[in-house]
Amino acid sequence: VGRQPEVPSLSLLVSHDTKDAPAAVLDPLRRAAKDAGVNLVFASEQLAVHSAEASSVDVWDCYRIADFALYFSDFEGFGNALLECLACRLPLFVNEYEVYRRDIAPLGFELPSLSIPATSSYDDFVAHGLSVFGRRSLVGTLPQQLDDMAAQIKALVALKPPGQPLPAGRQRDQVDHHLALVAAHFSYPVVERRLLSIIDRLMKQPV
Repeated sequence: VGRQPEVPSLSLLVSHDTKDAPAAVLDPLRRAAKDAGVNLVFASEQLAVHSAEASSVDVWDCYRIADFALYFSDFEGFGNALLECLACRLPLFVNEYEVYRRDIAPLGFELPSLSIPATSSYDDFVAHGLSVFGRRSLVGTLPQQLDDMAAQIKALVALKPPGQPLPAGRQRDQVDHHLALVAAHFSYPVVERRLLSIIDRLMKQPV
């Protein structure tokens, strides 16, 4: 999510491919974005996700200018995009999906998080989430935790200049802390060492 001087409202970039999402998910998101005055952008429709052209704009460019990221998945095989956001030093707000709770958070990640009840209405969730952007309050029945997160996001938006790094303080210390954790646990050198260790053990096993 980001703000640019030439765009009068906040922009919400959805990095997931729209062909993987049913209309029951996309339609309420589009309606809520329109009602809230949010510029909704789908990466798969407007950005060059994989392009060799030097002039193309890709998701990484959007990470670099975003103010913060939302990661509200109910289910993920792991969560590569979560690590990408943290590697780009983005403040990140997450839903505590199973893999995050089990494998990522215990490593020291302290992201502002939700625990979305399975019975929550998706329309209400989208509407409440976009009401963060402040055009008007949208009606819904989400738990208090989402309202608390909305307050945190509003405070972050008020603090951070559009398209600029976070000023010195607690929020910047937090993104630096998470970047260090990503490097310590999920960087290519770490993966290489672990894979070589596994291969070495396998090679030493008797046939």
